[in-house]
Amino acid sequence: MLAHSHDLRRGRCSIRGQPYHLRFSIRDRKPLLRELVPARVLVRTLREMDTAGCTRTLAFMVMPDHVHWLCVLRARTRLDPVVHWVKGTSARRIHLALGRSGPLWQSGYFDRAIRSDRELLPTARYIVANPLRAGLVEHIGDWPFWDVAWELD
Repeated sequence: MLAHSHDLRRGRCSIRGQPYHLRFSIRDRKPLLRELVPARVLVRTLREMDTAGCTRTLAFMVMPDHVHWLCVLRARTRLDPVVHWVKGTSARRIHLALGRSGPLWQSGYFDRAIRSDRELLPTARYIVANPLRAGLVEHIGDWPFWDVAWELD
């Protein structure tokens, strides 16, 4: 566990209807999500949270070694169980698909509550531009593992 990672949890709250920018990383920042199968497994797992009524995804970007997820909490959902389920379920599925085992995700996650509608579009743009800033592609359309909800346009 990272030094002071427990400090990230202090003051963390889960508010229904609140958009959150979440980020979690592959253990040791290995670029496992660069491959099609693990990236698609993760995307499918994120979408299942929407189908289950726990979240409404506004944007996501799957990078080679981490994921950015902009979502709204729904119903009586809390951040910790949502992230725990996504990380645990995707890890089991990725391990099964790749024939591997062991810890997949780094412990913990980053979260930032989006406090106003004015922050929503810039946050989504920041998330989607990650492959450009990382020098992975020259055009965002060249990176395959992302999406943005239409209502952000």
